[in-house]
Amino acid sequence: MIVMLVREIMTRRVITIDADTTLEAARRLLDKHRIRHLPVLANDRLVGMVSDRDLRSAGAMNGRRTVVGGIMTPMPVTISSDTRVEDAARILLDRKIGGLPVVDGETLAGIVSGDDLLRALVAVVETATLERISVELTGVGDA
Repeated sequence: MIVMLVREIMTRRVITIDADTTLEAARRLLDKHRIRHLPVLANDRLVGMVSDRDLRSAGAMNGRRTVVGGIMTPMPVTISSDTRVEDAARILLDRKIGGLPVVDGETLAGIVSGDDLLRALVAVVETATLERISVELTGVGDA
């Protein structure tokens, strides 16, 4: 049985914002870093999360300039770096969310997303089969 902990797969370099960050600035950060989630910190403590979906929804509701504090998910579900990977995956699936902040004590240690979980799955399968996984696209564009 393979036991993998979140600390082994989490993204450690997390781009964060504060509640006073404008929606436009948050969108630029997501685009620049090609990410989908921004933890919101106040005094180095996690107070919320903003996703690309949150920003799209806010933009569709009105064109006013506003800040992420008004649209963030306050006090999001968190996990610790000692959480088992399968437990993190279950939380993402059950809650239909795309990312989980990893908090150790009161410190944001990282974030786990569906992409991190997929990379872990590929690594486990490749290790178990001792083969590199490749994807063949057959039939695409064939008429």
